[in-house]
Amino acid sequence: MRVLTILILTAISASGQDLIGKYKDHFGHSLTFNEDSTFRIDWRFDLAHTWAIGHWTMNNKIVNLEFITVYDTLVRENKTDTLVLSTDDKPSRIDNKEFISSLLVSSSQRNDDLTDRLLKKGKRLFLLDDNNKPVKTRQRGIWRKRKKPTWYFKVD
Repeated sequence: MRVLTILILTAISASGQDLIGKYKDHFGHSLTFNEDSTFRIDWRFDLAHTWAIGHWTMNNKIVNLEFITVYDTLVRENKTDTLVLSTDDKPSRIDNKEFISSLLVSSSQRNDDLTDRLLKKGKRLFLLDDNNKPVKTRQRGIWRKRKKPTWYFKVD
């Protein structure tokens, strides 16, 4: 019984180990999975940059992403403190000058158009449709005529 328990715990802890690492797609996204079950997703195009962070779990080759919104506290004299989206992944207290300068930066936190479920097959991560089927279609990029696959591929 003790050996069976050890085998089950080992299988559970190793189930996501092959997921750890960095993935990219052909459309400017990069996705990094860390050993502590956290992840970071970035999208870059020219001077634009969006990012999101969170926690991941894996069950039967399906990776579930739970996004965490990071807020800064905007502190202004004679006004109530306000929560605003952070420009980095560390919550902090900012003043009005910092807030105004953050509005001029082309980097922002965003997760509203990102998938929260992926299917792991080998070294690829496929987006899942509403029926939990992998999306294997190809799409054109912004400047390309040739269609590229929509899945993520492991780069390290």
